[in-house]
Amino acid sequence: MAIETAASVRVRFDVRKRRDLDWIPSMPTIRSADQVATLGISAGSYLDAGAAARQALDGLIDHLVLERGLTAEQAYVLSSVAADLQLSALVNAPNALVSAVLPLEVFE
Repeated sequence: MAIETAASVRVRFDVRKRRDLDWIPSMPTIRSADQVATLGISAGSYLDAGAAARQALDGLIDHLVLERGLTAEQAYVLSSVAADLQLSALVNAPNALVSAVLPLEVFE
């Protein structure tokens, strides 16, 4: 079941030059004032939410290591206790979309 509605949205994008990036994510990374989210998609595995979740968590761990300076082990532990996995889409067969969302308040 899905709910669709008309809406207006105001979005601001910051474009960063490739040479200014420490890393380039393999999937979209979404940052807001209070959280960071990475996405995983089950391309090649029919509606495999587990594969999408692994990809989303790998992206979050990469973000924490390369943007926040954590070790891979620290990023893995932090993700395991503070990140939320959200099933974002199952309607576009054959792909499942999963988001790994980390609230930035964990760094305060």
